[in-house]
Amino acid sequence: MEMDIIFGGLFFQEFFGVFTNEYKNQDSISQSLELFRNVNSIYPSYVGNQVLPKGDNPWSNASLLWLWITLGFLGGILLIVGAALFYRRRKQQAVAEYDECYDGNNLLN
Repeated sequence: MEMDIIFGGLFFQEFFGVFTNEYKNQDSISQSLELFRNVNSIYPSYVGNQVLPKGDNPWSNASLLWLWITLGFLGGILLIVGAALFYRRRKQQAVAEYDECYDGNNLLN
């Protein structure tokens, strides 16, 4: 019994791989792969063995910009939460004062 299974998949949006598994019998099993480049990709794809120079590591930079952005974000969240809690407490005080001064239709003072 001869059976071929063909899988295909687009990866990195630039390459398409066709994987073929052939099962002719238990002793004769073979696999093959074909790679195709996407001709309409946004970024040009490259297949080859060109060795590129090692670039700069963006994570070893001594800049503390990430720290300032994080602290600013957390400070903004604390400011919003603090304002919401202040508004809620102020509203509860206003309701409590209203309940003290007004009972139904009769003024207590």
